[in-house]
Amino acid sequence: MKFRQPLLLGLSFIALAMISVYSFRLYAQQRNPALIVHPSNFSLTYQNTPTAETVTLDNTTDQPITIQAELRNFTAQGEEGGVNLTQDDTGYSLAKWIQVTPSTVTIPARSSQDFSFTITPPANAEPGGHYGSIVFATVPGTTKGTGAAVSEQVASLILYTIPGNTTENADVESFAPNKPFYQFGPVNFSLRVKNLGQVHIQPAGQILIKGSFGDQYVVNLQPYNVLPTAIRDIPIVLSKHLLIGKYTVQLIATYGDTNKQLSGSTEFYAFPVEYGLIVLAVLFILFLIRKRLGKAFKTMITGK
Repeated sequence: MKFRQPLLLGLSFIALAMISVYSFRLYAQQRNPALIVHPSNFSLTYQNTPTAETVTLDNTTDQPITIQAELRNFTAQGEEGGVNLTQDDTGYSLAKWIQVTPSTVTIPARSSQDFSFTITPPANAEPGGHYGSIVFATVPGTTKGTGAAVSEQVASLILYTIPGNTTENADVESFAPNKPFYQFGPVNFSLRVKNLGQVHIQPAGQILIKGSFGDQYVVNLQPYNVLPTAIRDIPIVLSKHLLIGKYTVQLIATYGDTNKQLSGSTEFYAFPVEYGLIVLAVLFILFLIRKRLGKAFKTMITGK
């Protein structure tokens, strides 16, 4: 009888572990997308002839899926790169110039389907950026089984530029670390860039970080598109763990066809307070026992 309680506790632990593993697998299956599109975005430029490209859609389920390809315009949503898909015309519409083939198709289980699309701008198309997407959506009621019973859609975004007399202009709305003081890295920065021009831009460059004790670090900007009239928050991370003192940070970046400049500066402070407290505690203890340590060293040297 004395082993019964530990045995029950052990069996309960194993049961809970099995349930947790099963729940994790079920969650992973639910999160696994049925449709995968690639490329997920295009950056194209009009070359005086219709632009032709191909996009591929993967059916990752064990069931055939009927897909309908639909066209949408899109605008920026928020500052983290989200988009708002819409059937309405925008100031930078593209969808009405796109033709996609096939428009409807059934993709067998665990198979892929190529879709061809052509962009044909009118002769009076306004120079600058135009933004649209091809949305691939499951057709409700056409698929048996549970693999694709839930309606799903994915989109491939198209950033299209018509050359001409356009304005490229951008500004740094803000540039700062996420907090002014760090005990330990990594240090996260937020670079918010506002596009004041007529075409999307992709700032390129780096930040130069200089410490008060002579240490220096360089972090390159990741490629993020900034749509016209939008603000994009470009995250930057200094992955250094141990930092001490005051650090000045300089942004050195360019954008656009003529490499216009983006600049900014900020600063932050860093000190490993926990390590500092340990060092102070050790020094304090050494101070308290300094006389005993002195006598001990004297004894070691003189033998008396």
